[in-house]
Amino acid sequence: LNLVFSQFDVMIDHRFWNIAEKNRIIFDTAGIDIHNLAFSSKDELLELEGRVSGNTRDTLYAKFNKVNISHLDYLIGSKDLDIDGLLSGNFKLINPYGKFTILSDLRIDSLKFNKELLGDATFKVVYDNTAHRFDLKSQILYTGNTGTNIPLTIAGSVFMNEKELGKKVHAFGLD
Repeated sequence: LNLVFSQFDVMIDHRFWNIAEKNRIIFDTAGIDIHNLAFSSKDELLELEGRVSGNTRDTLYAKFNKVNISHLDYLIGSKDLDIDGLLSGNFKLINPYGKFTILSDLRIDSLKFNKELLGDATFKVVYDNTAHRFDLKSQILYTGNTGTNIPLTIAGSVFMNEKELGKKVHAFGLD
């Protein structure tokens, strides 16, 4: 089964989004192929590409370019929570039906929480399913009138195995 979107126009948070031409999703008995499934609005872009199947080497790629995360406020549904910033970077999901792996290298420029500027945030995350472990390196870099500082750094591993989860939250440092 081949699926192609010839027209896609939707308004989210007072902005029109459309889909790239020549997009294609192919469903077969072995998996799903996704080609050029890209949604854009002005300078914002969310793109999906890759294959999802039982093959251990198949990978789904997601690319973000200046995606305004304030659109998520509507999905969260809380008027007391306001998150703003521009998400850019890459996300990979490898072997989703088996012992999957997640790799991400994401950045949120001008991250704000309830209108308070926190800075530019980076998130490097790897999930290793064989070890049942998330490895995380994240920081917020704030630049103000007096210079630049790093008010938050998080680095370490979190083990997701139920047996280990209770006793091993490894090497987390909060600065």
